[in-house]
Amino acid sequence: MSVTSVTGLLKASLVTLLFAVSAFADESVLSRVPDRKTEPFPRIQVDKLIVMPNPVGHGDWVDAIKDAKKSLHIVMYHITEKVMIDALIARAEDKNLDMRIIVDTKLTGGYKRAFDSLVAAGVQVRPGSKAFTLTHNKAMVIDGKSAFISTINLTNTLNSRDYGIVTPDRAIIDEMEAMFE
Repeated sequence: MSVTSVTGLLKASLVTLLFAVSAFADESVLSRVPDRKTEPFPRIQVDKLIVMPNPVGHGDWVDAIKDAKKSLHIVMYHITEKVMIDALIARAEDKNLDMRIIVDTKLTGGYKRAFDSLVAAGVQVRPGSKAFTLTHNKAMVIDGKSAFISTINLTNTLNSRDYGIVTPDRAIIDEMEAMFE
């Protein structure tokens, strides 16, 4: 992948992040979102580029969930992929882990069944704000140290073309964590 492609991907991912922040933000958070007409995109450190489809499926996400020590905060359109649900349910048993998940408000069919199975297992999951027509972000913060920002759906769509990045960028993590305060 060329540097230009990666730069474009990072800019698109940052825009996705800013949209994600606004999905649950109150006025104080929204006032901190930069005006992209006047402020350039900052440079950020990227630890990993995730490309889908991937022969190991959502392995990067599952591994991060399994390795979380203190906190696991996810904002995701929907979560229906069995391996993801199993990983989250397994972590629900760890009462020392601050695990919170926000999904889209439209919970029907398979989305509702997946949501209900997570709730029944003790996962702290809730629908997003009804103030927005759609919660379409796909992001995760692990231990307040590592942020996943992506276009990747954690559903059974393992054959779709998607990208994601993993970054330790403090400003991005702080904005993402504000959704959970």
